[in-house]
Amino acid sequence: MDGLLSDRPGREHREQKCVFSVRECLPADFYTDASLVAEDMFTHIAFAEPQCGDCLVKALITASGERGLEAILPRHHQTVMPERRGRARWERSEPMLPLTDSWEAGNFSIYSMVRPGQDQWPGAKPSKDGSVNLRQWSIKLLSRYAYVLGETS
Repeated sequence: MDGLLSDRPGREHREQKCVFSVRECLPADFYTDASLVAEDMFTHIAFAEPQCGDCLVKALITASGERGLEAILPRHHQTVMPERRGRARWERSEPMLPLTDSWEAGNFSIYSMVRPGQDQWPGAKPSKDGSVNLRQWSIKLLSRYAYVLGETS
């Protein structure tokens, strides 16, 4: 996959391409382990091979054309029902990734990270059934970590 992003579409650019290599970027047992779930794959890309994660995001956004992030965000009405549990010491009312001593110890599944009301913007009414809109939750999470997607030449 070509992960080239240009800040000036349609113009000449001098940015370097990244290449998302399935062999190098995905877990070694990607094709053979039937129990491998999406969280495991994305956790591996994000932490074990971070250059692959950056390249994958760039490639997906580039391939989506004018749709940009729209193409990779959850659908408008996709929701999840958060687990009923106590709040972990590190959790806040805004979406955030788990704070752990090592990424291997973190649980990055949707059900472990999403908390009730984390999809709400000021003035918005929470859902009646307690579900969380994954699109809104994802946008809020991305805005929290937006600096991670920045780079300089």
